[in-house]
Amino acid sequence: MIKNRFVRRVATQISLSADGKHAFLDSRIGLHSILGTVELESKTYTPHFSSPLNFNHAQFSPTDPDLVLLARDDDVNLITGETTPYDHRMFLYDLNGRLTPFGPSGRGYGHEVWSADGQHVWIVAYRQGVMRVPVDGGEAELV
Repeated sequence: MIKNRFVRRVATQISLSADGKHAFLDSRIGLHSILGTVELESKTYTPHFSSPLNFNHAQFSPTDPDLVLLARDDDVNLITGETTPYDHRMFLYDLNGRLTPFGPSGRGYGHEVWSADGQHVWIVAYRQGVMRVPVDGGEAELV
């Protein structure tokens, strides 16, 4: 999988699925994010998708073993140093292959984390405060 490419990151943070069976890895290899799971019992790695976009900060839902919160950071070309800014920070990824933009768009948000019940994601809204964003698609609430 590495094929002589530079490994910048194996995982931002190791995140375990709600059922405790998998770890999610948000690797950065060469110019791509390669996202996948490790089945803990068998130690089998399954890549889910590869993207030139810089996905990171992967966190499994605390209640749904098939749902992952991903974040985007600016895309930096490791050869030229050229930076391409992201325009949407958060995404939900289900292990069936669906990647969906989530929460408010723009660059004014970060430091996302799941609520303990898995129904919301807490985020910092820069220069505003903290927001609670419902996973079901409801309105974000400035707390």
